[in-house]
Amino acid sequence: MIAAQSRVRDLMTDHIIKVGPNHSFTALCRLLFQLNIHHLPVVDKEEKLIGIISSNDILKTYGAKVAGYRKIDEGWLNENISIYDLMSPDPVVVSPEDSVEDAIKLFKKEHIQSLPVIENGQLVGIITTRDVIEYLVE
Repeated sequence: MIAAQSRVRDLMTDHIIKVGPNHSFTALCRLLFQLNIHHLPVVDKEEKLIGIISSNDILKTYGAKVAGYRKIDEGWLNENISIYDLMSPDPVVVSPEDSVEDAIKLFKKEHIQSLPVIENGQLVGIITTRDVIEYLVE
């Protein structure tokens, strides 16, 4: 299989857009929309990965937090929905040298669509199911 021979390094995005815990909810939403991306790693002050946010996480949290409120504005959203509310902490990760086949197995086993790529303790990329599909179609 072609995925067994390819490495995560070959498919990952290494231009990483990331957020920190102090990012506002509305700025995060704008970032996803403007860049047409669906997953954002969350890093601490030392640039260590502490979580990941998907567009699905945002929809679920928004629905849960906003239910029952009649008047919601940007200020309310930013005060009541934090990065910690949105992110999945301690995400499953891969190494750049892992096989794409191993990444695919993790996507399936963990029911996730993105994997941060860590090398020597540092975030160096992200690989998504979209990256894999585009690669296999080519």
